[in-house]
Amino acid sequence: MHDRQALDDSLRQLMHHTDTPGALTADALAERLSDALAAARSVLGVDGTGLMMLDERGELCVVGSSDPPSALLELAQQRTGVGPGVDCVRRDRTVTVDDLGAGGAYPRLWEFMVEADGDVLPFRGVASAPILISGRAIGTLNVMTAAAHRWTRERIEAVEAYANVLAVLLRLGAAAQPGTIAGRLLPDED
Repeated sequence: MHDRQALDDSLRQLMHHTDTPGALTADALAERLSDALAAARSVLGVDGTGLMMLDERGELCVVGSSDPPSALLELAQQRTGVGPGVDCVRRDRTVTVDDLGAGGAYPRLWEFMVEADGDVLPFRGVASAPILISGRAIGTLNVMTAAAHRWTRERIEAVEAYANVLAVLLRLGAAAQPGTIAGRLLPDED
């Protein structure tokens, strides 16, 4: 469980220097996104984090993860086309799963993870928060727990706060580097 002061401090640190025009190069953006995933993992006390974004074809692709088991979950969602991250982007809202292995909404996802790497314990608890730009989801922040987990409103709001930071970073990266992946994926301003 996170504490509110640690969350506030973490979010403030991640947003440090975001008001400097042109300072977010493609390399700096990648580093800041990685920092945000690591901070979310640490402050929220979860076992893994992952970032997926829509590509030019409107398909989710893995952009980053905190560790190999997190990468497996992201890859499983990408390959099967099902999962809380997929539904999160389709619905433009946060999706939580207390226990992926309990035979609920995503048995195909669970089977894929177990078959892909039986040595890696698949994550059971997942919260997927949309990364919203201009009111629509262009990606998802996924946070995972190794054990089944009941997601409280407070924890969901904290995950959503990190997703909002990722949205700001992506918007700044697109503005500074229009040719980057962020610049290609983000909608033009009307």
